[in-house]
Amino acid sequence: MITIRRLVAVAAGLTLLASAMGPLAYTDAHDATRLAPQARTAEPRPCHTAITRTVSATSVRECEPVTVSMTVKSECRACMAGLNVVFILPGYITSEYRLVGNGVIDQLEELRDESGMSISAAAIYHDSVGERILVPLTEELTRLRPTFTSPRYAFPGNWESAANMALRLLRAAAVKDAQRCDIIVFMGYVKDHDVPPWSEYRLEVLRAAQALRRDDSTLMAYCMGIGEMGCGIWRTIPASSRYYSERPDTRKIPQAVRTLGQELHADVPLGLKSLTLAEDVAAGLAYV
Repeated sequence: MITIRRLVAVAAGLTLLASAMGPLAYTDAHDATRLAPQARTAEPRPCHTAITRTVSATSVRECEPVTVSMTVKSECRACMAGLNVVFILPGYITSEYRLVGNGVIDQLEELRDESGMSISAAAIYHDSVGERILVPLTEELTRLRPTFTSPRYAFPGNWESAANMALRLLRAAAVKDAQRCDIIVFMGYVKDHDVPPWSEYRLEVLRAAQALRRDDSTLMAYCMGIGEMGCGIWRTIPASSRYYSERPDTRKIPQAVRTLGQELHADVPLGLKSLTLAEDVAAGLAYV
C-alpha cells in the first residue's frame, strides 16, 4: 500500500514555492521496500530554501507505516537584490561635494570587500540644460569618482525632475518580491530668500523632498550652505537627523551610508510565509 500525500507548511515572511521535491527512492529486497532518504534544494529568487527529509526506518514491509520527517530551512536575507546608492548632484560641484562623494565610494568599497554584498551606485546631475544620468547604476564604483572630481560651475536645474529621475532609475532596477535596499544622497543648498531664483528653487526642493520621502529608499541630504539662511530648507529633507549633514562636516554622510549598509546586511533573515510540497510516487514502482 502506497500513500500519496500533500504537505503544506506555513510560517511568516516572504512567499516561496517549492514543488516537485522528487520521489523517495524505492528499491526491492524480497518482500521489503527500502526507502533511501533524499534532500533537494529549491532556490526561488531572491531566497534560498533547503528541504531535508529523514525516513524513520531503512526498510519497511508492504502496508507498514513509516514516518518521514521533513526539515525546511528558508533564508531570505535583507538586500538579497543588492544595495543601490544614487547621488543627485546640482549644477555646481564644490570641494565639499567631492569629499562627501568620494568618501561614500570609499565606504561602499570597504563594505563590499568585507561583506561580499552586491553594491551598485549611480550619479544624476542637473543644471540649467536639464537633468541627466552621468553614471548609470554600476558595480564598478570607482567609475563615479570623476563625477565628483571634475569641477562643475553651473546653475542648478530642476530639483524635482532630478529627484524623479533618481526614483525611476531605482525602481527600474528593483527585483520583484525582493526587499529594496536603496539610498539616495541628495546634495545642494538653497538660500531662504523670497526672490527669484531662490524662491523657485525652494519650492522645487520641497517638492523633490516630498517625492523622495514617499519612496521606499532611504534619503540622505548634504547641504553646502552656511547656517539657517543657507541650510534651513535642507535640514527638513531627510526623515532623521542621522541622515543629514552640512558644511564643513564631510564625514557624517559617508559613515551613515556605511552604517546603514552594515545594518541591512546583518538584518535577521526573513522567515517562510508559505510552502507547498507535493510528494509523488515514482512511476513503474514494482514489488517482488
